Amino acid sequence: MAKPSIAAGGSRPGCHPAARFLSRPVTLCRVISKVRVADPTDGTDPTDGTERTERRYRARLPAPPPPPHLRSWPDREALLADRAAAMVALTRRRLGFGRLVLLWLTGAVAALGWASVGLAVQSFERGGLGQVAGLVALALGGVLLIPAGVALGFWLDRGRTVRERLEAWAELDRDPVSDVRVRAHRRSVTWLLPSVILCVAGVWATSAAWTGMAPGPESVTVGETVYALGLAVTALATGILGAVQSYGHQAWSGRLMSPLPVRRRGGLHR
Repeated sequence: MAKPSIAAGGSRPGCHPAARFLSRPVTLCRVISKVRVADPTDGTDPTDGTERTERRYRARLPAPPPPPHLRSWPDREALLADRAAAMVALTRRRLGFGRLVLLWLTGAVAALGWASVGLAVQSFERGGLGQVAGLVALALGGVLLIPAGVALGFWLDRGRTVRERLEAWAELDRDPVSDVRVRAHRRSVTWLLPSVILCVAGVWATSAAWTGMAPGPESVTVGETVYALGLAVTALATGILGAVQSYGHQAWSGRLMSPLPVRRRGGLHR
């Protein structure tokens, strides 16, 4: 009997698709390594899986935890590993240096916008051809203030989203070992110190602007007052937003590390 040819649909011994797949140990190991779940009892370091998960979460904003009926963690260790990775990544997003720089840039654009409005008011006070320059300065102020307001709204909305996801992951369980990393003292200090400096400078500039409005030989015009108050209030608001962000995270992480947490959905204290 003639042997079936490969072209006719037959196969040579040992050339079954599964056999060909198993004959490639390197490819098989790569596939297994992609789906392998680290087991704390097999001699591997359980922190390696957490670090890989953190690197994956850094590329994007971690999603909130799945609802209870869709949760499929095999054990508590797997849940704590995903929880720790997500919370660390969210903390870095909440107190990241890029987010602080975005706040400062928004404040700087708003300060330039208020400066343009102040120059416009001064031009209107002079009258004559200065009114044309005032209209140009006023339009420039609007062009700068509107994007600054939109950017500030985006900044606040992103912060609210990160805070809500942090709280959602924190409610899954408690892990004092990994929760210590969520406090982020250095990042909080990095946010707090320049924010306090801006607040002090804003308060001083605001008081100086109000003092200059008093009648007297050294009194300033309305345009100069608008100019000074715009810069002062912008610096003060930027500092307050940064300080509130830093203090709010420290207060929240302090409650997270509390030995007697309060359950929000009712029930008795533990």
